[in-house]
Order: sequence, then structure tokens, then C-alpha cells
Amino acid sequence: MSAPEQPFDRGLQAERTLLAWRRTFLALGVAGAVAVRFAAEVSLYLAIPLGIVLVALALTGYLRVARRYRRVHEGLHARGRLATGGITITIMAMTLLTVALAVVVYLVGMVVALVSTPG
Repeated sequence: MSAPEQPFDRGLQAERTLLAWRRTFLALGVAGAVAVRFAAEVSLYLAIPLGIVLVALALTGYLRVARRYRRVHEGLHARGRLATGGITITIMAMTLLTVALAVVVYLVGMVVALVSTPG
């Protein structure tokens, strides 16, 4: 059974939510790229895997929200209820934690460099 092409409501809430999730994952990808760039100054061997994980998570989340939107759209048309699930939020949390790890790598590396500098 296919959902109609018409939006469920005139306010386009499901569509706006889709766009908000996409902006969030795009912003997380950019923040991750910046964090990995700084972490690379400290340890390239840690920054490369962090960068790969961040790109994979941000891309997975970005693509996953389209699937979530289709589920929500079909659920609203078929049953009049919102289909829920926590995978998208889990991916976002994992992406945020990886960005935080990249920032920690950078900060710890800078502190170690400052402490070990004679002077």
C-alpha cells in the first residue's frame, strides 16, 4: 500500500521535521570535519579513523531521516498516528559523541604539548 502524494496536514509538519533533521546532520558533519581537522594537528593516526566514523555517521543519519519521513508519512495517512522510532536519535547521539571525542583528542594533545614544552 502506497501513501498518497499529498501531505497529511496543511502545516507540512512532517516535511519541516525532515528538513530540520537534514540540517542537523549536515551541521554535525561540518562540525565533525572541523573537529577532525584540529585533532589531526595532534594525532593523524587518531584523526583519520575519527573522520571516517564521523562521515559515515553523518551520512547514515542524513539518509536515514528520509526513510523515517516515509514511515511517518505512510503511518499518518494509513492510521492517523505518528510512527515512532529511536534509530535517528541514536545515530545523532553517536555522531555527537564522536565529535566530542575528536575535540578531546585535540585538547589533550595541546595540553600535553604545552606541559612538555620547556620554558
